[in-house]
Amino acid sequence: DSTSEFAEAYKAVVQNWVARRATLGDDGVNMLVQTDGTELLDMLVQTGLKMEATGAQAGTWAPSGVRGLLGAVVMMNYAAFESLATDLWELALNTDPQLAANWLEKGNDKQMKIAEFASYGFDLSKSMGTFLLRGNKVTFTSLNAITEAYGQAFGESVKACFQPRNDLFVTEQVRHLLAHRGGVTDAKFLKAVGVEPAYATLSEGVLLPISGGLARRHCDACILRAIDLIEYVDGKIGKEPEIDAS
Repeated sequence: DSTSEFAEAYKAVVQNWVARRATLGDDGVNMLVQTDGTELLDMLVQTGLKMEATGAQAGTWAPSGVRGLLGAVVMMNYAAFESLATDLWELALNTDPQLAANWLEKGNDKQMKIAEFASYGFDLSKSMGTFLLRGNKVTFTSLNAITEAYGQAFGESVKACFQPRNDLFVTEQVRHLLAHRGGVTDAKFLKAVGVEPAYATLSEGVLLPISGGLARRHCDACILRAIDLIEYVDGKIGKEPEIDAS
């Protein structure tokens, strides 16, 4: 690396970590070693972030590497939220057929062929979620699709699990930009996230800034909404269906 400040900081941090590692007195892998290793990584990341904040050249390895690491963490967290939402919905409908009935009552009249039931032994009492998901009757490829699928099965009250919605929506847009455009902004992204102050002043064609604070906010949005969904679904399975006031 051409950045001497980072190279010196890296050397000092590693030497300090190695010295503490030697005091553990156990040549095998244990929890203390694992924790210490995580602490080392955190110190290196914080060093890179400090350098970037104090004006280190953007093209140097350290700031660019930290930005890439934080971007990867955001993408993985959103992917985990999306996967959890999908699996939870499937399991909920497998467990409680009434939820599938709710979903069907919302106008989901996609054609279903008799042959599709054969692989389930013509008994979908414990497989409705899997049947609908694997048969592409429902998708979870966007936040809108996820909220719609949950709303149709559980009713309006589940929408509170996705609030504040803007935090999760912006995280979804950031994930898409990082995954499909390498983090380079375009008109579509800027229009979508215009309400987010951290990105409102960006211009088209620039590299998306991913700081530690922003990464934490995006990850928190995924984690907190996932917890809300789990707790909500756990409390709703097997309960009486909601009455639609409309």
